[in-house]
Amino acid sequence: MPEWTALADNVTRYRPHTRGGHYESYFWRANDPSSRRAIWLKATILSRVGDGNPVADVWCCTFDGVTGSTWGHRETVPLDQARLEGTPLEIELSGCRFNLDPETGSSDGYLENERGSCRWDLHWSPVEGLLGAPMSIFPFRWMLHTALPKAKTVTPHPALAFSGSMEWSGEPISADGWFGMQGHNWGTEHTPRYAWGHCVFIEQGVPTCMFEGFSGRVEIGGKLTPPISALEVRYGARVYRFNHLLNLWNQEASIQYPRWRLELKGPGGFAELEMSANPDEMVCLGYVNPNGDLLYCLNSKLAEVRLTVTPKDGPAFQFSSPYGGALEFLVPKNPGFNHVI
Repeated sequence: MPEWTALADNVTRYRPHTRGGHYESYFWRANDPSSRRAIWLKATILSRVGDGNPVADVWCCTFDGVTGSTWGHRETVPLDQARLEGTPLEIELSGCRFNLDPETGSSDGYLENERGSCRWDLHWSPVEGLLGAPMSIFPFRWMLHTALPKAKTVTPHPALAFSGSMEWSGEPISADGWFGMQGHNWGTEHTPRYAWGHCVFIEQGVPTCMFEGFSGRVEIGGKLTPPISALEVRYGARVYRFNHLLNLWNQEASIQYPRWRLELKGPGGFAELEMSANPDEMVCLGYVNPNGDLLYCLNSKLAEVRLTVTPKDGPAFQFSSPYGGALEFLVPKNPGFNHVI
């Protein structure tokens, strides 16, 4: 089991009066295991290079494959009008609140625009055992404290059980029995190009397996590297890690929006992952780097997933989900979305 805790992993890394630039995000997603519905929430800090006026954002997106409606909105305020404090951390901005208690977290809020609205009152707790224990996709913990990579990530809660209520543009939605996760990332620059995926596989109403993975291209000497990938799978009492980041001979990634395919070899075996999303069920988010560059995050929480792991010392296992995956692509150009959130 990891030696770190969700409480420590959710400590805010932003330091006031920094001039070097910083972004930081706390995000949640929850899926209905019995229908094509999901919600995504996010609270962020952005401090631009050389700018003494940092801001905070609150984001909400709803993915409704039942009605075919996908909606999203964010509100931005000066950071000094937001509250991020306490142990465990509490976040409050634009009337939305997040309580990051490691055992019984919660959030409530309301956002609206001309295309719709969402009101939520949600509660969550970690799934028991290995599935819900904190993790980082990085191979070494010390990488969270070095200049490189410029983008850091931890997952304080890889598997969460949700309850509560929501109202999506006037329609009441229950979140009882939903499952998802909570992540935390920060840094001085977003990874220039990436695909990221996550899924909690549910069997007969019980979380059975989870994974988190990514393929990213980083800039070195003004040029982008080939995709560098990592994957962690948790199933039963075992963790299967495929995260030798620079061993490009043992990994193959194909990132062709809206599809991502990954093959990885590691000391413990071989893994294959395929994810795809329907662009009509995605949102386009504008991610601003601390240097002012704008990137586009193409975000689905209803992705189709197929995962196969072949351990060296045991039988292969497979999991699939028709709509339970979180899938994101970061790209430099908007591929045609009419609304950028």
